[in-house]
Amino acid sequence: VICGDSEGTENDTRRLTAMLFLSSKDWDADCGGGVTVENGEMLDAIRDRLILIRSDTCSNRQEPWKGMDKAGLEQASCVTVHFVKENK
Repeated sequence: VICGDSEGTENDTRRLTAMLFLSSKDWDADCGGGVTVENGEMLDAIRDRLILIRSDTCSNRQEPWKGMDKAGLEQASCVTVHFVKENK
């Protein structure tokens, strides 16, 4: 996802954020999770989905996990890795 600009991010060394969603194959938008980017677009937490976001130009927010009272839909997770610019 690429959006916005880099104004006001001089002290933030993050350049790329990778988010891998780990959930049941039956997980859907009603169960929560996912990411909303600055333009309001919602990216659902789909099993094994990898989202790459330009951290230096795109603000984003991870949505709360809700789950459901059905087997396999009680919980899910997301692994987030920030790739940063080397400080000199």
